[in-house]
Amino acid sequence: MVALRRPEQVQALIVQNGNAYEEGLREFWDPIKKYWADPRPENRAALHVLVEPKSTRWQYENGVTDRTLLDPTTWILDQVGLDREGNREIQMDLFYDYRTNVPLYPRVPGLLPEVSAADVDRVGQERFHLPARRGAPSTAAICRMSRRILLDTGHFALETHGDEIASRIEGFLGKSKEIGDLARAR
Repeated sequence: MVALRRPEQVQALIVQNGNAYEEGLREFWDPIKKYWADPRPENRAALHVLVEPKSTRWQYENGVTDRTLLDPTTWILDQVGLDREGNREIQMDLFYDYRTNVPLYPRVPGLLPEVSAADVDRVGQERFHLPARRGAPSTAAICRMSRRILLDTGHFALETHGDEIASRIEGFLGKSKEIGDLARAR
């Protein structure tokens, strides 16, 4: 949503697990939406499960067909950070603050024509948090101006497809003369 403040400075968008339409906030988000609507302590406490070790590991493993590609060090290190003193409450504050992004969603498609002279790349196929769906209002606009790449993986696509994603990004940015021209023109 930072791009909405200064769209003239955006040269390209490469999005993984991004969401800019309310329909994308599916069942997983229901407890978070409840907290947004009613920030009582019990609704906040109901979200604590999202920063527990089982949930952290689940985020890495969910949707991954070949779990041997995952290094357990990743979710262990994430959990060490999540377990730092006071951090759980910081995460709860971030969940609450995310509600301010939702009213900005309708503005996102208007941003894309300004920055997509070359292309927009979507990488990753998020299956649970932000499911890939066709037909949602902003998705239609995004797809008209994008190359959409769906990989058979989970939330942390770089963990299982890092080399492929890096190669696609390099190709996208390297072949895209329009992005460089657009950047120089600003």
